[in-house]
Amino acid sequence: VSCPDLRPEPYRSATLDDQLDDQVNKTLLNEGKGLKISRDGETIYLTKIADWYKGDFDNGDISGWLRKHSKLIPAGKPDIRYFAYDWSINSSNSSLAE
Repeated sequence: VSCPDLRPEPYRSATLDDQLDDQVNKTLLNEGKGLKISRDGETIYLTKIADWYKGDFDNGDISGWLRKHSKLIPAGKPDIRYFAYDWSINSSNSSLAE
């Protein structure tokens, strides 16, 4: 529920970089689970994935990584917070598990 949306196509080696860039852009445009900036610009809410795998985002420089991928990031050093992760789908009583 809280993960970035899945692509409607498989990732392919010939187009992987373009596909990943596109997926990052789509995720950052999703204010519900990708990126949301407070009205005053002092707080950024970001996918929890960036918190868990912080080292994969410019070696932990989340602000620097965000500035490379979004023109919406305010100048200065905004407070970065992370969306709560919704695990509820993992505990659903689905008949598919039977």
